[in-house]
Amino acid sequence: MTHDERSALEDFELRGRWWLPGNRRNCVPGTLKYVAGDVITLSLEGLLRERDVRFGTGVENPEIILGETVDGKPCTVWKNICTSETLRSSGAHTSDFHCNYLFIGEHFKSPDDMRLRSVQVRFTDLEAWFGRQPFDDKCPPCTGEKTVFGTSRLRLPSVRCSVGPLGASIKFKYVYSFHAEFLTRRLRVTSYIRVTPKQRRHVVWFLSAVHELRILLTLLMNNKIFPTALVGVTRKYRHPGTGKYVDRQVWIYGCQAYLRRAKQLGPWDIPLRLADMKRQLPCVLDRWFKKRKRLRVVWDLFFTAFYN
Repeated sequence: MTHDERSALEDFELRGRWWLPGNRRNCVPGTLKYVAGDVITLSLEGLLRERDVRFGTGVENPEIILGETVDGKPCTVWKNICTSETLRSSGAHTSDFHCNYLFIGEHFKSPDDMRLRSVQVRFTDLEAWFGRQPFDDKCPPCTGEKTVFGTSRLRLPSVRCSVGPLGASIKFKYVYSFHAEFLTRRLRVTSYIRVTPKQRRHVVWFLSAVHELRILLTLLMNNKIFPTALVGVTRKYRHPGTGKYVDRQVWIYGCQAYLRRAKQLGPWDIPLRLADMKRQLPCVLDRWFKKRKRLRVVWDLFFTAFYN
């Protein structure tokens, strides 16, 4: 998972061209606005379908709208509702939409195409829940001579659990990244959870699994947590630069309700960390997903009140 995309907790805009599946000739310019904790809006400087200005046929709600940003990134917005259309005799029409989901990195021409091989998700305070020190700082004693300070990364093992009731494996892992500037070197570690089913699944299945994982982590951390990155893998493709086969990644954004963050947690603030329950984790996940249907109504009521 790369870090060149924006967090789901940050606001951003995407400018580009937009069209309906199978009708790319009629592409119109527009701007998509993502506001964390609010709806996704798409404002178009035109109409996606040709229409007689004098005799309009009513507002239409296209389920899927495809797009391409000014820097060439493919986009798909799903489950759209047209909120307004302005028809003018001059031909300068406009239209606005509310969108439930945004996919960056892939064009899905129909909902049936939205099948993924796996999904990686990052939550707030996930590094604190992992509870492991990722770096080793070397601070030698001062002897009056030149002192050299150093930092090295520690090898942190991943934890992989096979969850029978879910029909998938869940992997908890660390990813290191290195960034260098003129006189600055930054070594960063981030934690992710990867969900990989035995066969391709629809994006709705992954969203449900991520939601249930979020509820479980809320109980373990005793704190509100929110997804900051959700990245799906559709297929492998040959990279034009290296010639190697790499995963085609799709960044997924949706409307997050109750987006009011609590204080940032440290490992000492969490009652049950991953390091404390590593051996019991497979059993916990099995029981959690086995009873999810029976307890769904109860935990939906509890966590709606907890987050609100």
